[in-house]
Amino acid sequence: MATQPRPGCSFNLYLELERSAEYRSEYRDGEIIAMSGGTRAHSRLSARMIALLTRTSNCEVFDSNMRLYIELYNECTYPDAMLICDPVQFWRDQDDVVVNPSVVVEVLSPSTQKYDRTTKSVYYRSIPSLRHIVLVSADSIAVEWSTRQDESTWTIKQFVGEANLPLGFEMGDVYQGIL
Repeated sequence: MATQPRPGCSFNLYLELERSAEYRSEYRDGEIIAMSGGTRAHSRLSARMIALLTRTSNCEVFDSNMRLYIELYNECTYPDAMLICDPVQFWRDQDDVVVNPSVVVEVLSPSTQKYDRTTKSVYYRSIPSLRHIVLVSADSIAVEWSTRQDESTWTIKQFVGEANLPLGFEMGDVYQGIL
């Protein structure tokens, strides 16, 4: 991933630039970080997770075109999928930036999986509305599912092979025909 140097870039400037950009970038406390493209498996797993979330929930489901702003860390990301079960809250009435997901899904790629599992997961955990973080491997049949127990406690479960996942679907539902 390439970083375009814009030290101290405000979030408002980032949004202005991002809305007219050819390529998507994430925002990390004043820095604009270009996003790399995904693989076929990554794209299919993202689409599958969106379909499963739509099928198993009465909440609003969003794909990776919706931005998520994490105020505590001044971070803006594009999760591969999001579920919002409460009324959707937009950042300062910007209808393309949400702040209150219930579930975020990241499909892990080799170039981002370390960041997604560590720093980004810490950022996600700071969102009061968030109940689940789902990390889906794109190169093996494995899902890491983090669930909020209370304000500061999370449990992390690793699912591999055949397993029932929270929210009512199975590993086979996620990976069938993909890996």
